[in-house]
Amino acid sequence: MIAECPSCAWPSPTPVSNHRSVQYLRCVCGEWMITVHGKVVGTAGGGNFSRTDAVAVIAGHRD
Repeated sequence: MIAECPSCAWPSPTPVSNHRSVQYLRCVCGEWMITVHGKVVGTAGGGNFSRTDAVAVIAGHRD
């Protein structure tokens, strides 16, 4: 599953590169995203993505 863009909610950003479970995606709005197992863990630049603990998000842990 390809993640939804956190900036514009585009449902299918284009995969540009992948390395095992990590994918680098580019959205139509210009946002670059990094996903691990289909979950967005980071974006480039000053995007509105603000996860405090990406590892916990990937592993599914909650506070």
